[in-house]
Amino acid sequence: MLEETKKNEDGDYIIPRDVRKISSITMHGTIECENGSANWYSAGGGLMFDVETDSGKKLVYQEYAFNKDTTNISIDFGSYENIKYDGNPIEITEEQIVGDYFLVSIIWWKTSSDMYHGTDSDISLTVDSIEIHYKEPVPGGSSSRHIVTHSTFSDVFENNIPSVLGNTTAFYLVTDHQD
Repeated sequence: MLEETKKNEDGDYIIPRDVRKISSITMHGTIECENGSANWYSAGGGLMFDVETDSGKKLVYQEYAFNKDTTNISIDFGSYENIKYDGNPIEITEEQIVGDYFLVSIIWWKTSSDMYHGTDSDISLTVDSIEIHYKEPVPGGSSSRHIVTHSTFSDVFENNIPSVLGNTTAFYLVTDHQD
């Protein structure tokens, strides 16, 4: 859940993943508008990461938008053609990306058919979770930074397995930390 993720001083969620290894990100959320007269409404933010340029380190971003009746959106990281800096497109290469994290900002703007300019306070956007899709499969256990544990549900639930798990008997857990 995104709500359990650490935030920076600006309130952006810190996702400890290397942008260079990501092909796309799917965001799951809910957008609502209290004003029932709006024909359409939209809200969005950005996924931000650092790049090193000739003029120094810059925090660049790729925007995302949720529209009326949207619950999932996908942001393509297969290329870096839609990256912006300070509101303007910027050309970057994968080699310029620095750091092993990116930031998720929840809301930068909200607008509707009833309010073309400014921020529509009747709109709310909640991003529940994100799915990260990697360019190449992440091999479980091939890195010293990963621990792979194979357990049965009996091991975890002491033979009192919740019925919601159905006939599933085992799972793999891959974590980034050894503690």
